[in-house]
Amino acid sequence: MTIKKKNYEEETLEIHIPRMAKHRVRPRPPEHQKIEYIHTNVPEGKAFFTNDGKRIHNLTELASTLEHMEDHVFTYHVNAERNDFSNWIHDVMGQKQLAEAIRKKDKDHIRLEILGHVVKKFMDQRK
Repeated sequence: MTIKKKNYEEETLEIHIPRMAKHRVRPRPPEHQKIEYIHTNVPEGKAFFTNDGKRIHNLTELASTLEHMEDHVFTYHVNAERNDFSNWIHDVMGQKQLAEAIRKKDKDHIRLEILGHVVKKFMDQRK
């Protein structure tokens, strides 16, 4: 942009002002949206289905479901050959560290590890 300005002697001065780059600042979401991020559901096609018919869409639901899950349902998904919860957390949610942390744990430790992860994420977002 060029501005032409006349001085007192009727001479024309040209001042070149470069355009300011527009920086996009990402606004911080309100507090309630930050909390929702922790509970974000996976797409319906990626939900975890337990062998007793329950659907799990996020880590909070998984922790809650584990609390009330019967032992035969748990051992169907977690046994010496596999850990379906760890695989789902790794492959669908992309939480590699959490998935590795629960790979070789029992039901109570898996639940505690997941709850600890949710609480840590919540506290990190409140900072």
